[in-house]
Amino acid sequence: MRCQGNYDDIAARDKDKLKAIGFVWSPGDERWTNKILPALETYSKVYKSGWVPVKFNVPESEPWPEQTRGLKLGQIFRNIRRRGSYSSYLERDKNRLDAIGVNFSPYKG
Repeated sequence: MRCQGNYDDIAARDKDKLKAIGFVWSPGDERWTNKILPALETYSKVYKSGWVPVKFNVPESEPWPEQTRGLKLGQIFRNIRRRGSYSSYLERDKNRLDAIGVNFSPYKG
C-alpha cells in the first residue's frame, strides 16, 4: 500500500480501518519518532552525553523504553553522521536534539 501510490483510492476509502489496526503509513517516520528519538533522549539522560559510540546497542532493561530495546543505536548514530540518514527528521526535531545535546557532526578528538 505504501508502494508508489498504487492503492491510494483503497487507502483513502479504508483510512479509518487501517488506522484502527495500527497501519504504519511512513516506516521511516515511525522508526525515528517511536524508536530512535526516544533512544537518543534516554541515552542522553543515562550517559550525560550526546555522542553515541558506534558499538552501543540499547539495553533490554529499564530505563530504556520498551520499543527501543535492542536497537543498534551506535550504528544508527554513525549512519546519520556519515550518510545523512533521517535528515528530514533531524531538521524537524532540531530543537529536541539540541535540548539533549545530540551532535551529529564528525568527531574531532
